[in-house]
Amino acid sequence: MNPAMRTHLWAMASLLLILAGCGSSPADRPNIVWISLEDITPMMGAYGDEYARTPVFDGLAAEGIRYEKAYSVSPVCSPSRSSVITGMYPNSLGSMHHRSNTRPPAFSKMLPNVLREAGYYTTNNSKRDYNMGGDAWHESSGEAHWRNRREEDQPFFAVFNLGECHSSITKIPEDQVVEARLSRLKPEDFHDPAEAPIPPYHPMALT
Repeated sequence: MNPAMRTHLWAMASLLLILAGCGSSPADRPNIVWISLEDITPMMGAYGDEYARTPVFDGLAAEGIRYEKAYSVSPVCSPSRSSVITGMYPNSLGSMHHRSNTRPPAFSKMLPNVLREAGYYTTNNSKRDYNMGGDAWHESSGEAHWRNRREEDQPFFAVFNLGECHSSITKIPEDQVVEARLSRLKPEDFHDPAEAPIPPYHPMALT
C-alpha cells in the first residue's frame, strides 16, 4: 500500500470512528456547518487582530473550533479545495494545477460522500469547484440548505461557500464593489485611515 493510500485510509477511518462514537442513531451525531472563505487572511478579532472588526466571525470562533496552526497546501483556490474535501495533498491527487480536470483515485472518497454513507444529509451552497469530480451531495445549488431535509432529526453536513472575498471579485468595477459594501456598514464600523496599522514590509510604511 503506497503512503498516499495509507494516509487517506487512516484519515477516513478516524472520521468514521468519530461518527460511530457519537451515538448509535443518526440523531445522536453532531451537525456540521462548514463555511468556506477564499483569498483571506487571519486579520480577524478571533485571531488577535485588535484593529479588525469581525463580530460574526469572532462569534463563530467562540462557539466552534478555531485552528491556530493551519497551513495552505496551494496558493490557488481549487487545488486547496480538492485537498480540504478529501484530506489528501493535491500532488497526491493530481489536482495541484488549477483546472486540472483530474479524477480522484479509486481508493479515495470525498468528505460529503463518506458522511452521506454515514446517514448525513449533505448540502453544498453553492460553489462546486473542487478541481475534480466525484463529490456526491443531496443538494448542490444556491438553494441548498440543511433545512430542506425531510427528517428533522437527520444529522447534516452543510457547506456554504462565500465568494465575498474571492479574487474573482476583482472582475467587478471597484466603485460598484465599494458602494455595495459601504452601504452595509454602520458608522461605528469605519476606521480612520490615518490610524491604520501598516506592516513594516508594506511599501506605504517606507514613505
